[in-house]
Amino acid sequence: MVEFGLVAISLLSLSLLTIEAAHWQITRQLAYVALLDSARAGATQHGRRDVIEQAFTQSFLPRFVYAGSNARTAQQRTWHRVQQMTGLPAWRIEILPPGPTPTLHARLTYLHEPLTPLIRPLLRRVAPVAGDCAARAALAYGFLAIRLDLHIEMHSHPMQWGTTPPARHDRVVYGAWNCGG
Repeated sequence: MVEFGLVAISLLSLSLLTIEAAHWQITRQLAYVALLDSARAGATQHGRRDVIEQAFTQSFLPRFVYAGSNARTAQQRTWHRVQQMTGLPAWRIEILPPGPTPTLHARLTYLHEPLTPLIRPLLRRVAPVAGDCAARAALAYGFLAIRLDLHIEMHSHPMQWGTTPPARHDRVVYGAWNCGG
């Protein structure tokens, strides 16, 4: 009976980790597609924040489709809960200055909530040794920070880059965000 218990606990833990890894990968792929769609929209609309935010929100809806639920309501409820728990937006796209060629450089940080509650304490323990401040902040609350970068050619004149620092709760910001703002 003891051997069965040890084997069952090990197999259950391995199964939960496998499911969690698959869920993370699916969310990461959906985030990349949504970032690509929002960057395309921004590249044709002078990098406007409202256009980029609307395109990302619309493209990320499939992640929130559940049987018998409204995807947009589930999306807003989930992102609001993440912001309430962490004090950070559930996602942020940084529009970074272009290089010598007219490109739109977008960097996404998406806070991914694990499916299983057992993963959260593990993530909190890893938080102090994580790399950048966004990853540390996410891990401290039991979330994984998915970070993606994308360069896409501008199909309109490059925008004028603002010099004001991004606000803490903005979802689309111009320039790098360093968790201190």
